[in-house]
Amino acid sequence: MTASPHPVAAPDGRRLAFSFRGNLALLDLTSGASGRWGWREDGGRVPVWSPDGSHLVVVADVRDQPGLRRIVLRPDGVTAARSEAIRSLADTPPALCYAPGGEWLAFSQTHWVDGNIGHSDVLAMNTAGGKAQGEARRIAQFPGGVTAVSPFPDGKSLLVSHGCGWSAVNVDTGEPRVLFGGILTDPDAPDQQLHRPSGAVVDPTGTRLALGAWRWSGRRNDIAFHRLYTCNLDGSDVKRITPLEDDSVEPYVFPQTGKTAFDVARSISEQQKDQQEGE
Repeated sequence: MTASPHPVAAPDGRRLAFSFRGNLALLDLTSGASGRWGWREDGGRVPVWSPDGSHLVVVADVRDQPGLRRIVLRPDGVTAARSEAIRSLADTPPALCYAPGGEWLAFSQTHWVDGNIGHSDVLAMNTAGGKAQGEARRIAQFPGGVTAVSPFPDGKSLLVSHGCGWSAVNVDTGEPRVLFGGILTDPDAPDQQLHRPSGAVVDPTGTRLALGAWRWSGRRNDIAFHRLYTCNLDGSDVKRITPLEDDSVEPYVFPQTGKTAFDVARSISEQQKDQQEGE
């Protein structure tokens, strides 16, 4: 199984979207109902929810050309009613996000030089009314790769997580402001640093963010573990929010059915196997 490392919660907090074997998968956290959209291995990467939860935007390949598509959902919230092409892309963007009010969609594009990442552009396009309007415009450029973009609650600025840290960018003017470019301290081992922080997203207050990072002692034979953390915008007051490797974690139970996450996963797997055998 190949799944997105970053499942994305819907605005209502009751559904998850993620990439499963290259296709878009959706899961209702109340009932355990699931849905899937896509075909072969190219159907629904990097999903992002619209602010009202009625549709998603994903990256899908058409004739080996990546592009953005809008997936409109049925009333059940987990199955697709239809899809619409938004625009083609030069490369798969590692990051997408909507403005809190849905007035713009931001994404990144990586530019390669001799097989290595040269720089990344951050672009935004008008999506007022739920549909793309006009061409995307470049609002910022960063050396190396961009791993995440996330809107601030006011809809005027964008948090960009990049190889040097993270910055805030004014969507209208493109003016960047460096927020953090240093070293994050491991809250469980203050004498050690967290490695490769990435995927930073802003919280609803606009004062803190959540991100992923690796815990590693630095010793060659020690295992590194990926965890989620929160911190202030300047990288201070780091707190871990996911368990350590030795902590016991109980499986999630779906409220409507009483089934565990393992039960639902097994059911989904059996359904997909039946579908494949019927094709």
